[in-house]
Amino acid sequence: MQEDFNKNNEGFEEKLSEELYGIKPSSRVGKIKKIWGIQKRKPEKLQPWEEFESEVESLTIFKKNIKKVFVAIFLLFLISVSAFIYIFYYRAVYIRGVNLNILGVEEVNSLDEYEYAIKIENNSNYQLVDSKLEINLEKGVFFADDIEAEKKIINIGDLDPKTSREIRSRFFFIGNLNEIKKIKVAYIYYTPKRNQEYKTEKELIVSIKKEPLSLQIYSPSKVFVNEFFNFSIKLSNNTSKNLGFKVSVNFQGNYEADVVSPPYERKYEWTFNSISPNSSLEISMIGKYLKYVSNPAVYVDVNLIYLNRILPLKTYSVGINILESPIVLEIESRPESNVVDLRFPITYVIRWTNKSSITLNNVKLKVNFEGPFDYETLRTDGYFDPYENSIIWDARNKPSLANVSPGSSDYVTISIAPTKEYPIGKKDLELQIKATLETESIPPEVQILSKKLSIQTQLTKKIKGDINVVTELLYNDPQVKNTGPYPLVNGKPTTLSFYLKFYTYGEDFQNILVKTKIPIGVKLTGVVGGEFNYNKLQYNAETGDFVYQIDEISVGHGSIYEPYSIMFQIEVTPPLIGNINNLVIIPPIEISAQGKFSGESFKIKTNELQPFNIGYPFKY
Repeated sequence: MQEDFNKNNEGFEEKLSEELYGIKPSSRVGKIKKIWGIQKRKPEKLQPWEEFESEVESLTIFKKNIKKVFVAIFLLFLISVSAFIYIFYYRAVYIRGVNLNILGVEEVNSLDEYEYAIKIENNSNYQLVDSKLEINLEKGVFFADDIEAEKKIINIGDLDPKTSREIRSRFFFIGNLNEIKKIKVAYIYYTPKRNQEYKTEKELIVSIKKEPLSLQIYSPSKVFVNEFFNFSIKLSNNTSKNLGFKVSVNFQGNYEADVVSPPYERKYEWTFNSISPNSSLEISMIGKYLKYVSNPAVYVDVNLIYLNRILPLKTYSVGINILESPIVLEIESRPESNVVDLRFPITYVIRWTNKSSITLNNVKLKVNFEGPFDYETLRTDGYFDPYENSIIWDARNKPSLANVSPGSSDYVTISIAPTKEYPIGKKDLELQIKATLETESIPPEVQILSKKLSIQTQLTKKIKGDINVVTELLYNDPQVKNTGPYPLVNGKPTTLSFYLKFYTYGEDFQNILVKTKIPIGVKLTGVVGGEFNYNKLQYNAETGDFVYQIDEISVGHGSIYEPYSIMFQIEVTPPLIGNINNLVIIPPIEISAQGKFSGESFKIKTNELQPFNIGYPFKY
């Protein structure tokens, strides 16, 4: 009976355990603890929907924790920023009550001096220490006592509370009418308790009400090609000081001046070192445009010379309307180059074309020569007048000039050579011919008041100069003592003098280079003569490269003056074996130069010098 009860009890426990935990409990001893006959419960396996709810709940908790962390970090950041701003404000805040002012006139005349007061006021409760005043001037503003300075720093030192300091300085201004200039000042200071630099800034705007000069340009509004016209400039000193001016004129297009007053120092550039107060001067040019150009401008640049400084002022400009001339007169040449050699003939072709609407009657053509022409070489069918050095054509020797109908064209030819020699003492030579066509027939396209129409043109060519070189190798030299056996002996050293002599004609020469290579067995002794300058020599004893530079040689050497000469002594040691006459003492020398007036390049190459050349000059 008892056994049946126990079996039934065990069966009940197993079923109850399966219902509660879904598994059958172990029958091992010690693994089941019976409380009221019931096994200890194990965690129940969750259903899928229960697992999802559990994950959502975990993620929500995680997000709340992260949000708390971010909030804490943000609050910490705000606290840090607030602390930084507070500290920065405490250390760098503008000290109230420090004022800076510039007192003076705000409208000025150019070049007049004005005094300005710079006032510093310390209305604060702090002592300002180690303070300084910085004055900065923009372009066109100058310190009266130091025109070169653009900035000044004035040490102020300490400034007690409720005190002020005033600094006075004189300035002058240069500018154009109504131009704005600025004076900028900065007061820099410290306080004893705050190790921080403070700065207060101020600027004053000044307006120019009177220019240092007035300039007027006079020019026709329109001109014809090859028609002479007057271009003039009037310059007035508006100040109470003696002033200097530099004036330059730049013509767009192919403009050529025939008469210039006063003469320029460089083409279309003038320097006037002193113009009295309230006085003026005038520049006048009579010239023409050689070729058509569409609406060219003329620019006039003016610089002020004051207290040994050149200060730019203003660029003025004016436009000119260029019209094709109804009568075209032009000169062509062969060779076409604007730089020619002496003694070579030049062929000129003077051509005219009637582009007007009427016939030109009784036309006269005249050509004038200026420069060193050789009139014995002249070839032409015109009438040559030796008193005026001119050639004339009209209907008598050129029938087509009797009536030049609209659209017709014709020409004449001249052949002539320059002189055979360079004139002694003269340089920068030019050959110029001027052609003038005249008629009493006035086309309606031309508006002139005279009863005769005159059309002119000209052509100018430069004559390039010439440079010659003489080489000479000497043993018996009155200027230098040479030693050693002469004639040369194998294996024995002998010193010789080497000369280069330059002859110049027609123009100055610049950038002269002398190049050669000193051979084995020859070396420089260091003895030099003539115009030789060791600072101009580049010599490599190992390679033998020899380069000597001459900056400039003026014209007239060899005619007015002695030849320009450089000399250096060499020591020659012929080899122990061999024919001495085959020894090259000085290899060929390459000489280059540039004409200063013509711009042409010149090259000369000499022959090598051997022992049998000693004592004989050679010209190249």
